[in-house]
Amino acid sequence: MASTIENRRRTPELRTFGSVIRRLREAAGLKQAELAALVNVSRAYIGHVELGKTRCRLDFAKRLDGALKADGEVVAAWNGLLESIKSVKYAAYFVNFPKVESTAKLIRVYETHVVNGLFQTEEYASAIVMDPDILNTRMNRQKQVMSAPAPKIFVVLEESVLHRAGRRAGRHA
Repeated sequence: MASTIENRRRTPELRTFGSVIRRLREAAGLKQAELAALVNVSRAYIGHVELGKTRCRLDFAKRLDGALKADGEVVAAWNGLLESIKSVKYAAYFVNFPKVESTAKLIRVYETHVVNGLFQTEEYASAIVMDPDILNTRMNRQKQVMSAPAPKIFVVLEESVLHRAGRRAGRHA
């Protein structure tokens, strides 16, 4: 089982990129050691990339693409990884939370004023969050956390939250 420190490094973006590499390697009928030999790295490094434990550079993505005869798919996945990392917008105090949250096996939530972001509909969230980029980030975070394998989530929610009428608050939740 991976340690908490290891899990923090395994962002959803890196895991997605790693799964592309694994899928292409397996489709090519190669073992990790065989691919490693083709691109001049250790088998362990290939394993780390596939598990989302490490980032790689563009030149390595290009070497993988060539070795896997992937027709630019690895480079496109690498560019997608870079864009998704750059596009995530969170408040400074919250930056590491989504990364930890996305690797959690259990999440406990206590809310007294709003529905937790993981359970907000887009309509509800747009009443709280004015910035469309932040709204998009919230909806993407929700998809990432709820994707397989989804964590067990326990929520204690004050009943009045369910009865409160939505209104534009002009603040970030």
